[in-house]
Amino acid sequence: MLTEEEIRRIARKKGMSVGLVEKDYVIEWLLKGIYESKLKEDLTFKGGTAIKKAYFQKFWRYSHDLDFTSFSDPKTLRERLEKVFRKIKEMAMIELEFKSFHVTGGSVIASVQFLGPLRFKNRIRIDITSDEVILTEPLLKTLKSDYPDVESYEVKVYSLEEILAEKIRSILQRGKSRDYYDV
Repeated sequence: MLTEEEIRRIARKKGMSVGLVEKDYVIEWLLKGIYESKLKEDLTFKGGTAIKKAYFQKFWRYSHDLDFTSFSDPKTLRERLEKVFRKIKEMAMIELEFKSFHVTGGSVIASVQFLGPLRFKNRIRIDITSDEVILTEPLLKTLKSDYPDVESYEVKVYSLEEILAEKIRSILQRGKSRDYYDV
């Protein structure tokens, strides 16, 4: 795990808050853990964080959540995510635990509490939808982290066209500012 001072140095260099850098760092570890586990077969990465991490790493907004599509049952997803949490604690000394895990119509909305380098409890939201029709073939992309202790890893991600189509649909349905920004 990076030290608090390393997080602060990165935040100064990027002109970002230390809390946002820490959350991004933990998101990197979560993605790496997910895609180096059995979950790599279950989860397809999508949404604003996918745009940032897989397509426009240097030029996109930082996102606070993780969005996936999966056709696996929620119980299996929860068990596999908890294994990933334990592995991340082993590898990076970042503590993760579910604060909530709600299943609605087969989709999952979860809140994951973490204790990272800053030693303050914070949360990341994970949304896993099960009712998506994916029109284009997901891609395998190698992600290179900005953080020195997170080695490159491969993710299964929506094509940029698929993410854009989903964002346009979201604008029409809910009209949140982050969706406009992403488009």
